Amino acid sequence: MNRPDIDDKGIFRPEPRDSGPTRRRPPRFYDGTADVSEATYEIGFDRDGNYTADAESACCKRVDRGQGKVAYYVKFSTAGHDVGHMMNPMGLYFRPDRVAVSEAKTGRARYMFKQVPETAFRDYLQFLHSKNERYLRSAERQVLDA
Repeated sequence: MNRPDIDDKGIFRPEPRDSGPTRRRPPRFYDGTADVSEATYEIGFDRDGNYTADAESACCKRVDRGQGKVAYYVKFSTAGHDVGHMMNPMGLYFRPDRVAVSEAKTGRARYMFKQVPETAFRDYLQFLHSKNERYLRSAERQVLDA
């Protein structure tokens, strides 16, 4: 891993700060209308498994809803030859420049986030880091078994 604040399971572990009752959280897909201490925040990961604050380039995300409730999401294909499968950004047919064209033709998003179990999320994140499709297949199987 190239980020010291993300552990080997892909979970964000911020260092504690002495900033009072409300700590500043990492950048998130958050509009800024709610109190930071109560807000739901998301941590996205790009095609290399690195942290990203851009919702469009995120392949998967971890959503912390507070009070220990955490949800994991991975992008799934909604159209094309790989419909129903997890997004494979290293795949032969993945072309990020064609996603907008596909969305304009069909009228729906090419990839959509779907909630997955934590183990599937960890395997998918391992796939993004290692580029080994064995982890992608394992994550897909875990979603089917759940």
